[in-house]
Amino acid sequence: MSPPIRRHLRASRRLVAALALMVLIPAALLGGLAHEVVVADRHRAQRAVGSLVAGELHQVEARLLGVLERRRAALLDRGPAPSDTAALRALVAEHPAVQQVFLLGPDGQRLHPPALGPLSAEEEAFLQRVRGLLADPSRLVIAEEEGASWLPRRSSSSARATLPVRARTPGARGPRSSTSNKAVAVPAAAQGWYAWFWEDGLQLLLWQRSRAGYLLGLELDRYRLLADLAAALPDTPRGHLADPRRRTVLVDERGGALYQWGGYDPAPGASPAASVALAAPLQAWQLQGFIDPRVTAASTGRSLALAAGAGVLAVTLALCGLALFLWRESTRAAREAAQRVSFVSRVSHELKTPLTNIRMYSELLEAEFGAGEPRAAGYLQIVNSECRRLSRLIENVLSFARQQRTAPMLRPSVGRVDALVRELITAFEPAFAARSVQLVFDAQAARPVWIDADALRQILNNLLSNAEKYAGGGKLVQVSTRAREGVTEIRVRDQGPGISAAQAERVFEPFVRLSSALDEGASGTGIGLGIARELARAHGGDLLLEEDEAEGGAPGPRGATFVLTLRTASASEPAVEAKPASAATAGSGERA
Repeated sequence: MSPPIRRHLRASRRLVAALALMVLIPAALLGGLAHEVVVADRHRAQRAVGSLVAGELHQVEARLLGVLERRRAALLDRGPAPSDTAALRALVAEHPAVQQVFLLGPDGQRLHPPALGPLSAEEEAFLQRVRGLLADPSRLVIAEEEGASWLPRRSSSSARATLPVRARTPGARGPRSSTSNKAVAVPAAAQGWYAWFWEDGLQLLLWQRSRAGYLLGLELDRYRLLADLAAALPDTPRGHLADPRRRTVLVDERGGALYQWGGYDPAPGASPAASVALAAPLQAWQLQGFIDPRVTAASTGRSLALAAGAGVLAVTLALCGLALFLWRESTRAAREAAQRVSFVSRVSHELKTPLTNIRMYSELLEAEFGAGEPRAAGYLQIVNSECRRLSRLIENVLSFARQQRTAPMLRPSVGRVDALVRELITAFEPAFAARSVQLVFDAQAARPVWIDADALRQILNNLLSNAEKYAGGGKLVQVSTRAREGVTEIRVRDQGPGISAAQAERVFEPFVRLSSALDEGASGTGIGLGIARELARAHGGDLLLEEDEAEGGAPGPRGATFVLTLRTASASEPAVEAKPASAATAGSGERA
C-alpha cells in the first residue's frame, strides 16, 4: 500500500471518528438531559398522586371515625345509664355491639359485675381484661395527645398494654375535641374512649362518669366493631366493580390487613402511594393507598417521555444527516482532487514526448551551430535550460500521480553517488550562474553502491531546483556527500532566507505554498519536496530540513539545509532486486 493511500485511509478514519463523535456526544448529552427531565417529572407526578390519594384516605378516616361517633351517641346520649346489675346485663343483651359492662360507685367500689354475686364466664373474663383499669380508674380521665405515637404494641397474646384516650364532656363533638395532658379532677360529667390491647388486638371501651360520680364502662365487641367499620367502607374488595388500578388497605397495629378493597395487587414489600395514621381511638391503625405504577407512568410521564425521546431522535437524525453531508462533501472533494491529478497526469504524459523531441533537436542544434554562432548558442542554451526545467516539472507531476496509486518501484543498480551528484550539479550550473550563485561540491561518497539512480536524480533535481528558486540571493549553495556503513548522506545548504522551525514540516506537504517573503516571485507546483521525501523513504532513508540557529543560539532562519539519507548497500553485496517502496521502507522508521 502506497504512503498516499495510507495517509488517505488514516485521514478517512479520523474523519469518520470525528463525525461519529459529532453525532454521539450531543445525542448522549441530550439523552441524559431528557432522562433527568422525565425522572423529575415522574417524581413530581408521583407526589401529586400521593397527595390526591392521601386526601381520599382522610375521607375514609372520617367515615370510620363517624362510625365510632354514632356508636358513642347511640350508647351514651340516650339518657341516664342503668345502675343495677339486672339492667346492665339487659343492656349487654340488648346491644350486640356491647360485649361487657362495668359500673363503679362514687367511692370507686365495683358495683357491676357484682363483687359478691355469681358471675358468668364472660363477666369473669371481662374482669380479667380490665383488671388494671378497675384498679386505677383515673386512667380514664388522663387525657393523651391526640394521635399519641407512644402506643405500645402487643408482643404476645398474654401481653397487655393500655391506651388512655381523652376525656370528653357531653357537650364536646367528635373524638377530636380538646384534650389535657395531666391528671385532672374528675368533672361532674364526662365520657370518652379507652383503648388497650388484649390478645386479638385493639380493644375499645366507652366510658361515662355521671354527675353523681358513678363510672360506667362499656366494652365494645371487637369483631362487631370491625364489621361495622367494614360496612362503612366500599363493599367491592375484589369484585368486578373494583378499580383494577387501586388498592386501599386498613392495617392494624401489627401491620396486618384488616380490610382492603380495589382490584390492584401490589407486589410484596411495595410502598404505598400514601399512608395515613388514623386519629384516636384508632391511632394504632393505618390506611394505605396503592396505585398501579404503570397507571401513574402512563398518565404522567409517558407523554413527556415520548416528546423527549422524539426530540432526541430528531436531533440525532439531524446530526446524522449533517455528518453524512459532510462525509459526502469530503469524499466528493477527494474524488475531484483525484480526477484533477489524473487529468494533469494525462496531460503531462502527452507533453512528455514532444518535449523530449524539442530538447533532443535543440541539443543537436547547439552542438552543430553553437561554436560558430555565439548568439544562436546562447538562445539554444536558454531553450535547453527551459526544456530541462519543464521536464523536471512533468516528471514531478507524473511521479506524484504514480504515488497516489502505488508505492514507488525501486530499481537499484550499482553506481557512485558522487558521480550522480556531480552530473546534476553540472546540469544546474548554467541556471545558478545566471543568478550569480556559486555551487560548491564536497564529494565524500565515491565508492560504488546499490542505488536507484533515476530516483536519486529526481531527488537532487528537486533539491537543487528548490535552491535555485528560493535561495538565489545567498550567492552560495553547498552540496556535500558522506558515506558510512550502509548509509549515504547528502546535504544541500543554501544561504537564502531560510525556513522557520514552525514551517519545517509543511514544506513537505503537497501543494503547500508558504505565505512569506520566501515564496514571493517564485513559481512551482509545491510537490517537489514531498516527492523527494517519498523517494528517500523508499530507499530506507529520509529527507529532513535541518534546524538551524542564528548567531547567539537563537532560532533561525539563516539559510536552509536539507539532509538526505539513503540506505546504500555496498556493491560487493548481492544484487538488490527491484521492489516497491512499501517493502523497502518496512522497518525503516517511516514518518507520517
